[in-house]
Amino acid sequence: MGIKKKNKLFNNFSDEEKIIWDVSKRIKLPKPIDTEVSWARLESKLDAVDEITQPIPKLRPKFMQLRPVFAISFAILLLILLPVLYVQFNIVNIAIDRGEIISHMLPDGSLVQLSPESELRYKKSSWKSERIVEIIGEAYFDVESGQIPFIVNSDNLTVTVLGTKFNVKHRDDIIEVAVNKGKVQVSDTVQEKQVILLAGQMSRFVDGEPPEQPQKLPFENYPGWTQNKLMFYQDNLSNVCREIERRFDVQVKLSNQKLAYITVTGVLETDSIESVLSTLSILIQQHYRFEKGVYVIY
Repeated sequence: MGIKKKNKLFNNFSDEEKIIWDVSKRIKLPKPIDTEVSWARLESKLDAVDEITQPIPKLRPKFMQLRPVFAISFAILLLILLPVLYVQFNIVNIAIDRGEIISHMLPDGSLVQLSPESELRYKKSSWKSERIVEIIGEAYFDVESGQIPFIVNSDNLTVTVLGTKFNVKHRDDIIEVAVNKGKVQVSDTVQEKQVILLAGQMSRFVDGEPPEQPQKLPFENYPGWTQNKLMFYQDNLSNVCREIERRFDVQVKLSNQKLAYITVTGVLETDSIESVLSTLSILIQQHYRFEKGVYVIY
């Protein structure tokens, strides 16, 4: 555009337009943007942002890290507790102290009476397939009839019946079986010998010796302790004193060890310890006294 033409155009401007024209001439515009450089800068900034915004690994809480340890500990604890829980919920174990007599009903309705200082044990879960009990001490059984044999284990002796009433007495190394009703088979697992006992018969088994031949019960309603009586048949005085101690939870001593071998046969009413010792004194022709909490036979 020529200078004359520019001046003519400028002269036609208003005062405001002339001012804007003058100001615009003094403004310096920025250089044109280099697109390639701009894109390079943008990409570098985006890369930097990506590095900053990378996901931070989460730290596992301590309890999460210890979870395998807890699992192993729980498994070990469970293995330890399983036998305890099995016994707790499956095995019935009844033990009574001196001076006590209790009755216990078995799952099939059979009745067991335990004399003082005795123990009964059986599995209740398998009772429908096997009727097996173990005893320590003395127990009287009134067994319900059934197709499954009723078995009593005591040390090396096994008593097998179907339905009967009998008494098993295991003291020290002597086991005595007395039958009031029915028939029982007594097996010695060590001697591998068997004895059949009928109602009204009894037999004794001494550890390491063959079983005695069946003999007649010495008293009616033998053994008698279930009727508040103590019945002794050819027992030595030492054993008699032990039974009295169990029945009354007392101490009975002999002043002379020779007295221990006195043979006792008789029935003692168990109304009181004094009545028992009074009757015993008559049977053995000895005396007794009470001193320092102990009954002494002399």
